[in-house]
Amino acid sequence: MIVSSGTKKPNIHASAYVAPSATVSGDVTIDGRCTSLTSLSDFVASLEASSYFAKPVEIVDSTVDAATPTAPEVIRFSVKAKFVSPAN
Repeated sequence: MIVSSGTKKPNIHASAYVAPSATVSGDVTIDGRCTSLTSLSDFVASLEASSYFAKPVEIVDSTVDAATPTAPEVIRFSVKAKFVSPAN
């Protein structure tokens, strides 16, 4: 179930899967991948700079998948944030 508050409704990417038994509202956890810690830091800073997430946005987990001869090192991460209505 996707819960709206007033005129605010969660924006879920078209490629995301939301299980029928799930409820989407409030705090969010975002899982992702990047190729450098700098890009992870920039991502977190962008979330914090938006008016949609309260500070701090926390990095709750990160792991490094080693590079292979055909693929670069990949950093898998989870960040936790509290969704807030943007200030007018």
